[in-house]
Amino acid sequence: MLAALATNPAYELVVDTLMNESATAEALVRWQKNLQQAGVNDVVLVYLAGHGMLDPAGNFYFGTYDFDMAAPAEKGIHLDTLKALIAGSTARKRLMLLDACQSGNTEFYQLLGSGRPAGAAAGSVLASRGAREVGGDQSQPGLADPAELLQEVFGTIRGSGIDIIGASSASQHAYEGLGLQNGAFSYFVIRGLTTGAADTDRDGSISIAELKAYVTDAVADFTAGRQKPTSREENPYYNWRIY
Repeated sequence: MLAALATNPAYELVVDTLMNESATAEALVRWQKNLQQAGVNDVVLVYLAGHGMLDPAGNFYFGTYDFDMAAPAEKGIHLDTLKALIAGSTARKRLMLLDACQSGNTEFYQLLGSGRPAGAAAGSVLASRGAREVGGDQSQPGLADPAELLQEVFGTIRGSGIDIIGASSASQHAYEGLGLQNGAFSYFVIRGLTTGAADTDRDGSISIAELKAYVTDAVADFTAGRQKPTSREENPYYNWRIY
C-alpha cells in the first residue's frame, strides 16, 4: 500500500507505519498524536489490515502484534480508538481503509466449482479475515455481528467529513487470497490506484467516489459475491482526489 501511494507525485508523503512487532496499542497512541498535526489542506489516510476479534460483550478489537485472544481488551485496539485516530485531525481530506472486518478466524475456505471467484485459479484458497467472538459459540443466536458493530460505531461520526471504507458488508467475511499476497480488498485498492483501473471517467485522476465504486465491484466479482466492500462513513459533499 505504501509503495502504491509513493508512486503518486501529487503528494509529499509523511509516513508512519506500524508493522509486525511495532504494531502495538502503545505505538498507536503516539501515531494518533502525529495525525493530529496534519493541517487543514493535508490528506490523512489511515490504512489497517489484519485480524480482529469480538469480546464476550460484543466489542470489536483490532489485533495488535502482542494481541491476546483470551483478553482482547488488554492489548487490542478498540473501534472507538480507531475512530478517534482520524476524527482528531483537522484535515479536510480524511480516509480510513479497514481490511479487517470479521477477522480472527483461522479456518480456511476453499472456493470450488461455480463458487470460485472470477479470475481465481482452480483450487485457489481464500482465508477469511473475519472476527470471531471470544468465549462462546459463534453460531449461537444473539451474538453481535461485527460488521454491524462497525456500522454502529462509525455511524456516530456521520457528517464529520470522514470517508471510511470497510472490506465487507454485514455478515460477510473479508477474504485473503493466497495468490494475491494481500487481502482481496487491499489488492484491488492498490490495483485501482496504480493501474488507473479506478479512473472510470478517464480524466487522469481518481476520486474517492471512483475508488469506492471500483473496489466494491472488483472485490464482489473476484469473490463471487461473498465479499462486498461497504462505505462505513462518507462525505457526499466532498468528492476529493486521492490519486
